[in-house]
Amino acid sequence: MSKSTEQLIVILKKECEVYEEYMKIADEKTKLIIDKKINLLDKMTIREEKIISEVRKIDTVRNLIIGNLLKERNVHKIDKLEDIIHMVEMKYSKVLLELKNRLEKVLMEIKRLNDLNEKLINQSLDYIEFNVNLYSSLKSTQVVYKENNNDGHYLNSFFDGKG
Repeated sequence: MSKSTEQLIVILKKECEVYEEYMKIADEKTKLIIDKKINLLDKMTIREEKIISEVRKIDTVRNLIIGNLLKERNVHKIDKLEDIIHMVEMKYSKVLLELKNRLEKVLMEIKRLNDLNEKLINQSLDYIEFNVNLYSSLKSTQVVYKENNNDGHYLNSFFDGKG
């Protein structure tokens, strides 16, 4: 196995681990949103940003490794990881295929969780907007009745006693 193939396997394992950590955070965010613990979302977002930064670094390294692997094999371009899997020795293609499948599975779950979190947040925002609109409409249509208390002063009342 070439050094680039070894490096690719190592970096793909690391990428899977980092995305799995990101997936855990997305799952925790779902629970926080459901439990209405919005104040804790800030901490999750900070952790999420750190992981995204790490993913960017890993992507850069992975792309450099793939570039080296392509040079070693005199290949100018690939479209997907599967193309590399077919280029390497059979015993290593199995490892790469497992990593590819693991990565795809994790990324699909992250997408599902992010979509769910987006829906939950939008539902919460819709509920807040509904309540604000309801409160505003009640406040603007509120009628205040004034009653003379025989000393020249008027008493404010929200209810009409004449019914």
